[in-house]
Amino acid sequence: MRQGYCWPTRHGDTKEVVEKCDSCQIHVPIPKLPKTRLTSIMSPWPLYQWGLDILGPLPEGPGKLKFIIVAIDYFTKWIEAKPLAKTTRKELLIDLFKSWCEKWKIKQMNTSVAHPQANGLVERANKSLMHRLKARIRRERVGLLDKLPNIMWAHRTMLKTSNGETPFSLTYGSEAVIPAEIRMPTYRTIHFNEAQYKEEMRLNDLSQERREAAAIHEAKYKKKVGQYYNKRVHPMSFKVSDFVYRKNAASRVENQEKLGPNWE
Repeated sequence: MRQGYCWPTRHGDTKEVVEKCDSCQIHVPIPKLPKTRLTSIMSPWPLYQWGLDILGPLPEGPGKLKFIIVAIDYFTKWIEAKPLAKTTRKELLIDLFKSWCEKWKIKQMNTSVAHPQANGLVERANKSLMHRLKARIRRERVGLLDKLPNIMWAHRTMLKTSNGETPFSLTYGSEAVIPAEIRMPTYRTIHFNEAQYKEEMRLNDLSQERREAAAIHEAKYKKKVGQYYNKRVHPMSFKVSDFVYRKNAASRVENQEKLGPNWE
């Protein structure tokens, strides 16, 4: 076209035509680069801030339990998971739950649907839980809920990269005695003296120092992650009354087949 025609404004004209083409817009690939800078969520002390989410539906267990409600503390990374028989958003937002939060002065915040980045910590915990559940139940897909306590224990006693500590140690002030140490005693279990241990803990409680060190470690880690993430940001802004398309994967209004649109 450049060789056969003199068309100085071809780039601008072509861009305008594409932007007005509805079919072109709804099938354009979904960009992978982030649009805004990373905002880290920090918790000032243990058990202050929690993230909650629901995992499922899963293969139905005894009592028709097929969902798992997952909660994780932002400071210690301590995780709790309880099975549920059924769940809807209305059941979680009923007046009773709201009044309970108000009674204990708990600030409740809801995240956007189909936007896991807003609740990233618990979403990563869900991913870890699902991976371990799949590995344990294999192809039989039975006894899923029986495996949950063991998976919770593994998560609570695992060293976290973000703060350099285990959730158990930050919650209780010391490392857990793992089941293997009961069957095959180690030096600390053989020479354990409960009275001496309590006295030493009273005189030399290092839990606060450990938590402060973990908070500093996590702040440095999140700063490093943020610097890497922000280098990839491709800024995008909108104004009121702008016409925009929405991801079809979030709303699922349009056809979900291979030839279906990416946007609606």
